[in-house]
Amino acid sequence: MESHYGFLFLINCSISFYNWPKNINEKYGFSIVVASNFYTKEDSLENSIRLINEEFDSCREIYFMGYSSGAIFGAKFAYLHPEIKKLILINGPLMINWRHTKTVIERFKGDEVVFIYGSKDPSFRYIGLIDFINSIAKISIVIINGADHNFSKMIERFQLLPEEYLFK
Repeated sequence: MESHYGFLFLINCSISFYNWPKNINEKYGFSIVVASNFYTKEDSLENSIRLINEEFDSCREIYFMGYSSGAIFGAKFAYLHPEIKKLILINGPLMINWRHTKTVIERFKGDEVVFIYGSKDPSFRYIGLIDFINSIAKISIVIINGADHNFSKMIERFQLLPEEYLFK
């Protein structure tokens, strides 16, 4: 199979699809794996990880980017898969099952977790909870001024997030 530097998993990131997956592949050598069906995400991601582990010996990095409920699901998925090294969790609902989210982030064995919230997102008021996470991974919080939950009228800004916070 073709050699790749790595893979970027996406969940619930359909608002971001225009040309940037091709650009990320060309610029960084990462292939994009998308799980957009809410009810089969786990099977889809499990199968993708299995395929990557079986077929891509030269893969060096696996990153994850999840948006909204995909961010929360991604935290759990990454905890279960130590192959995943970096997470971007965008506008994940902090007011839903916070204890579970905190626990899986604390058990994450990767290098870095970046929580990104729009200043107009409903969970923005709860970001102080993130300071209570005790993790071996580097944790950072990024605020995007003016962004609501859906990054309305800010799609271009959303598209820059992987390059700014995963591939830096």
